Amino acid sequence: RSATSTLSSVTPTLGPTTGSTVVTLTASEILGSGGSLFCRFGTVVVAGTRTSSTTAECVSTSQPAGTVSVDFTNNNRDYSTTVPYNYHTPITVTSVNPTRYYYSTSVQVFV
Repeated sequence: RSATSTLSSVTPTLGPTTGSTVVTLTASEILGSGGSLFCRFGTVVVAGTRTSSTTAECVSTSQPAGTVSVDFTNNNRDYSTTVPYNYHTPITVTSVNPTRYYYSTSVQVFV
C-alpha cells in the first residue's frame, strides 16, 4: 500500500537551528509501525515514531535559519504532501532587569 498521505500540520511550526525539537506530524493517515516511518526536514531524513493512525513524532535536525519542507514516508519511496517548518536562531537571554525585587510589590521585568 502506498505511503502517500496528506500531511496537514506540524506542531510546533518552528524550532531552533540547533534542532532536537520533538515535532508532531498530523496527517490523513499514517501507516506502519516499528522502524518503518521516516520524516524529512528539507533534504535530511530522520527516523520517526507513529503515535496513532493520524499522528507521528520526529526530532528536528539542525539546519540554517529559514523555512524547510517537512514530509514523511513509511516505505522510503512515497512521501506525503509537505508543510513548512521554520528554523530560527536560538535566543539567548543576556540580562534581566531588575535583578531582584520584593514579593509584596508588582514589578515590570525587562529581558
